[in-house]
Amino acid sequence: MRAYRKRTWAKMVADLTPLIDVIFLIIIFFVVLINFSQVHVRNVVLPNADQSYVSSNPNQQLVPITLRDKDEIFLGKDRISLATLSEKIKLQYPTGSEVTALIRADEDIPYELIKLVLTKLAALNIDKVEFATWEGSPDPLIELPPNET
Repeated sequence: MRAYRKRTWAKMVADLTPLIDVIFLIIIFFVVLINFSQVHVRNVVLPNADQSYVSSNPNQQLVPITLRDKDEIFLGKDRISLATLSEKIKLQYPTGSEVTALIRADEDIPYELIKLVLTKLAALNIDKVEFATWEGSPDPLIELPPNET
């Protein structure tokens, strides 16, 4: 008769170090990705429009101009003054390409400021201008119940 020996099984141990390393790499990747995103939030209340369209010309270069106030004019993400608008557009966008200005203006901006910006764009031979609007129908009139006092 053979003597049976009890086998001793080694305990299985899961090494979590590679898993933690991978998780940290994923977290670092998303943190870096968020920092490179080109999201620039400006508190601009766009005017309402009943109809609008989105231009889909892939060859055009958009010159994003945001107007919040006479002192707050942005060309892309850079804050500039009205006096330096022409020089900054000349530096950033070549004159030989097809350039379209995209104006995002607060609905409370006086028309005189928009007229000055359009005059500067015309002097640079930028004749294509798009205005950003909020598409949607105006809010319906809501009848309030009579005030019974």
